[in-house]
Amino acid sequence: MKEQSTTRGMAILSAAGIAVKLLSLLYVPVLISIIGTNGFGVYNNTYAIFTWVYAMTNIGMQPAIAKLVAELDEAGNPKDALRAFKLSRALLFIVGITATLLLIVFAKPLSDITKNPRAMYSLMTLAPTVAVTSVLVAYRGYFQGRNIITPIGVSQVIEQFANVFVSLLFAYMLMNISLEAGVAGGTVGTSVGALISILYLIYIYNSRKYFKIPKEAQTAHRRHSTKYLVKKVIKYGMPITLSAGLQNFGTVIDATNVRTRLLAGGFSIDSVDQLTGYLGQYQNLAYVPLVFITAIATIVLPAISRAVVNRDKEKVKEKINFAFKVGYIITIPSAVGLVILSSSIYKLLYWKDPFGYKLMMYGAFIMVFMAVVQLQTTILQSLNKFYTVLYTLLAGLIVKIILNYILIAHPEINIYGAIIGGYVGYLITFVLNIRVLRKAIKKRTGYFSLMLAPAAASAIMGVFVHFINKYMLLLLGGSNPSRIHYALVTLIAVLAGVIIYAYGLILTGVLTKGEIESISPRIYNKIPRFIKNRMR
Repeated sequence: MKEQSTTRGMAILSAAGIAVKLLSLLYVPVLISIIGTNGFGVYNNTYAIFTWVYAMTNIGMQPAIAKLVAELDEAGNPKDALRAFKLSRALLFIVGITATLLLIVFAKPLSDITKNPRAMYSLMTLAPTVAVTSVLVAYRGYFQGRNIITPIGVSQVIEQFANVFVSLLFAYMLMNISLEAGVAGGTVGTSVGALISILYLIYIYNSRKYFKIPKEAQTAHRRHSTKYLVKKVIKYGMPITLSAGLQNFGTVIDATNVRTRLLAGGFSIDSVDQLTGYLGQYQNLAYVPLVFITAIATIVLPAISRAVVNRDKEKVKEKINFAFKVGYIITIPSAVGLVILSSSIYKLLYWKDPFGYKLMMYGAFIMVFMAVVQLQTTILQSLNKFYTVLYTLLAGLIVKIILNYILIAHPEINIYGAIIGGYVGYLITFVLNIRVLRKAIKKRTGYFSLMLAPAAASAIMGVFVHFINKYMLLLLGGSNPSRIHYALVTLIAVLAGVIIYAYGLILTGVLTKGEIESISPRIYNKIPRFIKNRMR
């Protein structure tokens, strides 16, 4: 249980994130088969409200705790780093309990305000999750700040596995009562999974001697007062929480805005539930590659914070360029692949109702902007530009809300207005953040130069994937391919795309021998010799 390198830590969190998302991808079609597309529309809007409450109480605190712990640890004061964690844990638990009670009390008014009256029971069943996860993020923040990554990844997989199993079980049992009860049952596992994840992290924390502070480190530096540490947690936590809350509040407003404007456009309640269900399907799929971005952000935040403590400007720039480089390497080909395979993926996952695939065709590249904005936000927070991030996020959110309001009510545009608003909103935040970041580090970052090679390799990959998908479906399934045919062809197309894209990155020098070996020497050893010979 030791501090892990940037690339290895990112690989561990990415693997955990992919496992979590795969479970989620398997979970959603099964859940839809139980509660229907309309029920999933209710479920999706319920989670928009819950996620906002969760963001305002929890999401921002994990990076805040990680940042403070990393700074204190780098300054040679690990004992105060541990005290900061314990104080944060207590503070977050109080906030979490309060938020849980408020969410239960105001479940009905919130569901009415968001034009989603069927969501009341599911909001009540989700409410305990806020209290449970408030403790969970404190532990994850401490592990993240100490750069001990493996337990975080394992806890995420445990949490999702329990969530999927328990939620599907309760959704199935309660659907016999009513649609509202079935949707509520589909949320029960969220609290259970978080609780099991906490128990695992507590076990790791208590059983590992690596977390004990050496005697020589206990008196090496002047100790900080409790008041100082609490102030620091609030100083870091408040703006990061507001940023996370603002982003997720945009999701709540978006959900309410979408429903309201669809109703204004003349759509029935059932049609609105169906269209928002399609939007939820799209978001669930399109956001899968963002687990890698979350992994990068988790690793980069404490790394940059440590470099700032040491006033190492070159290290800061190196970490920033690393983050954007990996972000582009992951999201650009993912977007290309989702566009090309959108129809096949939807027919594979949503066989009975695959009609939402066009949202993916038009909206997949929003993910690239989302990824870069997420990385920009994390980097600026690492550089203590907390409130500047709020302004840039707010600017993009306001534009997105206005565009959604105008466009979605047009029957011929309808749900696609949310896609257009997303593109423009994230683009505005992206451009504003570029200016802020350049001033903050007084150096140019390779936003566009780092993008060129992944874009070129993705274009080549896209051509091959398109023809593989098209002609293998004709070869295997003829004019009426089955779900098994879609599964087989999609798997082959994805594997071929990964190989072609990776080879393109190696040929262009984007992926180097050192970077691959730092993630796993075993992976490097399995690369064919003719490819190794071309590597830098």
